[in-house]
Amino acid sequence: MAEDKNRATPEEIIEEAPKCQTLHASMEILTKHIEQALSELDLNSVSEMLDEILGAKNIFVMGTGRSGLVGKAFATRLMHL
Repeated sequence: MAEDKNRATPEEIIEEAPKCQTLHASMEILTKHIEQALSELDLNSVSEMLDEILGAKNIFVMGTGRSGLVGKAFATRLMHL
């Protein structure tokens, strides 16, 4: 496929558009936080937790506000397992 020479590269867009700079900076921050969380994750504990969840007859998820919304999304995903 021929490259469109009139099309800006992602780097050029980021340099010229303040909103894109903000989005790019936010994505970099999120990426760093995710990488940090992954580096601190104990995979044995995650494996044990998954075994417990998959082996459970019932799972109760509770929360209010934003935590409730996250819990609701989590419960929905559990129903798809």
